[in-house]
Amino acid sequence: LPCPAAKLSLLLALAALPGCQALYFLGAQGDMPAQFTLPKEKRILVFVDPRPTVTAPADFPAALGDAIGQHLYKYGLADHIVAQERLTALRRDANRFAHMGIADVAHAADADIVIYVDLITYDVSAISDNSIAQGNAHVLVKVLDSNGTRLYPKNSTTGTEVAAEIEPAFTSEKDIAGVAQDLTNLLALRVGRLFQSYDRQDAVLSK
Repeated sequence: LPCPAAKLSLLLALAALPGCQALYFLGAQGDMPAQFTLPKEKRILVFVDPRPTVTAPADFPAALGDAIGQHLYKYGLADHIVAQERLTALRRDANRFAHMGIADVAHAADADIVIYVDLITYDVSAISDNSIAQGNAHVLVKVLDSNGTRLYPKNSTTGTEVAAEIEPAFTSEKDIAGVAQDLTNLLALRVGRLFQSYDRQDAVLSK
């Protein structure tokens, strides 16, 4: 570890830098703080909601919601995750579900807190005569209580933007299903880590 004199020299050097440069160097090390801390005693529902313009597999919202829930539970960020089956059951009545707001869904699913994942884009496709597969997705995330009151983010009504991209790979090495699974896992990780502090040097959480 640096000695006190070395630490002091580093702080003085950073203090001499313009604001943006100092923040850059400070931000490149240490922990990334959680953007919002979920209340552990509450029942948390992850609600992935594709926009009408999004063409995604029918099982993707539940798969992503389940993956995010697993991330939260694995890292001790939430103790009570509402099963995606409750949301799936509500979706079976398409006419009713189309008129339900987030608070309505929360009450119907017996949830105290909703992590609302607004799915804006989703694309998993093959190119070059199906020899190469790739994928990307883009969501907006916000947290609301069962009354529909927004808890996070405080400075945006639409939510925090999270994106994930799987680089093109030969389908002989990874098929469409493999790319879709990797995309689900990466997006779940990036949404889940909004709610935890993590080391920027962590090879898994910093993906």
